[in-house]
Amino acid sequence: MTEEPLTVGDIDYRHHGAVGTITMSDPPQNRLTLSMIDDFAEALNCAGTSEIRALVICGDGDNFSHVADLLGWLDMDVNAKEVRHYLIRLNQLFQQVEALPIPVIAAVRGFCTGGGLELAMRCDLVIAAKDTQFRFPETTIAMPPLAGGVQRLAERAGRARAARIALLSDTFSGVEADQMGLIARLADACDVLDIADDLAHRLADGPTLAYAGVKQLLAAWSEGGVGAADRLLLDVGQASLNSEDFNRGIHNAVAAIRKGVPRPPIVYNGR
Repeated sequence: MTEEPLTVGDIDYRHHGAVGTITMSDPPQNRLTLSMIDDFAEALNCAGTSEIRALVICGDGDNFSHVADLLGWLDMDVNAKEVRHYLIRLNQLFQQVEALPIPVIAAVRGFCTGGGLELAMRCDLVIAAKDTQFRFPETTIAMPPLAGGVQRLAERAGRARAARIALLSDTFSGVEADQMGLIARLADACDVLDIADDLAHRLADGPTLAYAGVKQLLAAWSEGGVGAADRLLLDVGQASLNSEDFNRGIHNAVAAIRKGVPRPPIVYNGR
């Protein structure tokens, strides 16, 4: 079932069945003005209060996003509180993306630079075109990346790579990002959205409570390492163990073991 899309400014949100899609619709660069950040947050609120079980984030046209509204910054006092307020709101938005209890997929094509790369690093999975151009250009305007991208890139690809990419503003391709372990699926640009949608539907048919648990454990690990995640294990797992999904899953697994056959895929119900 496809519901009527919600278009707020240049942010488009729609969902088909259990999969939602948020599109940044200000091509070709899909930069986020302050009002667009608020519109994006409203779309995320709609996604979070709906029955969707997976979310895809993409950009309209050939590019994912540059995000930062540099032209808008020129209308501000660049040394004053207006830019700081913009960055606070941007980080709040990205934290909202990370906090969703469902899998979030970034479908990336073309340019994915600055805050666009930082947004992609906030998503759980990245589907990227082979010729995607990733870059942190912030040091070229005498500032570090300030929306969480450097530390998340370091977490996924190592400190040395993150330092090189951020300090030198090196551009790297989707193929190179895949080699660093940043990409879940690598594809031709024309296939990125279809692959992201197919993967989102696969996840939407899966054990949503278990996926939420994985996200909680990874968040705990990011903040406090293995020990912090270990301390949450049983509490995080309790919701899954009490679910109908687990009951059905364990019965299917035991039946397959007894028959000596591969475990059949099943469609889950729980949230």
